Amino acid sequence: MVQKLNAAQIAMERKMLGVKWQDHITNKYIKDKSKLPDLMEIILRSKWKWTGHVARMQDSWAVDLTVWKPRSKRKPRRPKRR
Repeated sequence: MVQKLNAAQIAMERKMLGVKWQDHITNKYIKDKSKLPDLMEIILRSKWKWTGHVARMQDSWAVDLTVWKPRSKRKPRRPKRR
């Protein structure tokens, strides 16, 4: 998933700068030229912000969902034929 997101971001930056794939310009050069933050850094930062927010909550549905564990396990079986 990380590779797909990075590839999509580079493709978008190439499109914004008008650089074609055939021009053989490195991704590092494109990153330096566009000066955009890395998408994965933004995603991880927002995930950690949400984690801190949930950790500080008390008596909330988010806390209940985070620490919830199923009581019983399902028995493995073959799916029903339709």
